[in-house]
Order: sequence, then C-alpha cells, then structure tokens
Amino acid sequence: MLPRIDTDVEQFTLKALMAHTGQVWHRLGETEPHFSVLSNPMFTSDRIGETRDAFYASGEDDVLRLKGTAERCGVQLPLQGTCLELGCGVGRMTLWLAKSFRRVIGVDISASHLAIAEQNVRLEGCRNVELRHLNRLEAVANFPTFDFFCSVIVLQHNPPPVIRWLLVAILSKLNPGGVAIFQVPTVLPNYQFDADAYLADPPSLGVMEMHAIPHEAVLSAIEEAGCKLVEAREYDCIGVDGGMSIEFVVRRRLPILHSIASSLSRFTPLLRRGYGSPRG
Repeated sequence: MLPRIDTDVEQFTLKALMAHTGQVWHRLGETEPHFSVLSNPMFTSDRIGETRDAFYASGEDDVLRLKGTAERCGVQLPLQGTCLELGCGVGRMTLWLAKSFRRVIGVDISASHLAIAEQNVRLEGCRNVELRHLNRLEAVANFPTFDFFCSVIVLQHNPPPVIRWLLVAILSKLNPGGVAIFQVPTVLPNYQFDADAYLADPPSLGVMEMHAIPHEAVLSAIEEAGCKLVEAREYDCIGVDGGMSIEFVVRRRLPILHSIASSLSRFTPLLRRGYGSPRG
C-alpha cells in the first residue's frame, strides 16, 4: 500500500500550511539566515562574517547549472526577459541571475530573509532586481507575468499541497513560450503527509522541514498550468539516502497549442477504449 501523501486540500487548509511555513522561515531568517539557505557549518551565524564571500560565490554555480540544463535540452533562456526566482532567500542566486537577465523578481516566504537580500541588492547596485514577499496565496495574483521561472532547494521545504499549488499558480504566470527550471524531491524514505494531522501537531518553528511530492502530482500541476514537460532528470541535491530529487524543465504552451492539448486530453479515454480509432 502506498503511503498517504496529501497534495490537494481545501483552501483554508492550504492557507494554514503556508502560514506555518512562513513562521518557520521567518524564525530561521532571524537566527540562521545563511545556514538555512545552505546547510553547511561554515555558513552558521558565528562564521558567516569570514565565509560570506564563499556563500554568495556559490550562487554562480547554480546559475551556470541552469544555463547548462537549458543548453542540454535545446531550450533558449529568455535573457532579455523577466526571471522570477522562487525562494530567493538572502539573494545568493539572485545577484548572479541579475547579471544574466534583463529583470529579476525574487520572491520569498520569509520577510527576515528578504531584508538581508534587500541589503545585498543595494550593496551590489542591482537596479534590475525587485523583491517580493510571498506569504499569502493572494500574493501570486499580483505578480506580473514573466519569461523564466527557476527554483533550487526551495520547494522541498513546503508541504506537498503548497508545493503543488505554488507550481500551478506560478507556472500559470509564465508568458507563452516561457521556460521554467525547478527542482523538487519526489521520493523520501518512509515519507507520508496527512495535512490534518500535520496541522493538529505542527513541527517546531525551529525545525527546517524536508518534504516530497509524488512525481505524478508534479506532472499534473505542469499540465494544469498549461505547460509542457521538456525534461525530468534526477538531481541529487538533498543529501538524503534513499531519496530522489528531480529537476524539471518545462515550457509554457502557446495559447492555440494549449487548446488543442486540452481537447485531445478529453478524447484520450475514448481512444484507449477504441472509439474514434481509424477503421481497417
């Protein structure tokens, strides 16, 4: 029997899950802002003064990986367009994205992380960066559309229903033909998630949580948002034995193609039963 992993819940439950996650990350931003982004002892609050340069330099590697992934898939990144980074944290990747894209919108659930990111953006003189607080479901509705979406080691810290909702809501904001590259765990050993039980006894605010979402739930979110999967490849960046993390590359369908795909999906069950198939 497969473990229970809730991915679709009522909106009031979704809001409660997001509110808890926001509280967790706001607390982490107040106590260990850099270590909570990269869980390496060298980036704890008592050492970051001497390791700050190495911390921010690491963001370049992640941006180069995004570019390499796009090149491997034959996807051209819209460098003259707008990039939305989910989970910008303290700006580790944001500063490097700003060197590549015409405009960058960094969003995060933690106001305490964003405050540090704002300081770094000003310090580096990045005039093409805008930071936004994503602490409520309604916040996404106010986002402008964008051409590229990226997220690395972020979605895994949200409960599965929040992960799926974020993917649908954000991917739906991609401009037609836009590209998204994001990473999320799809398997964790012995993982299960019951939303009601979780909210009845939530983890401590000082705990950095790790979650997973079934692969098929990610695929359904991509489809629901009007996007097409380009590639799904294992990307081991979670450091959990027996776990699996996947990097997804997707593209937003052009409106007419989305309409055709939606129409075909309605006929798929009939075709599988043999109806509408060519006669011999």
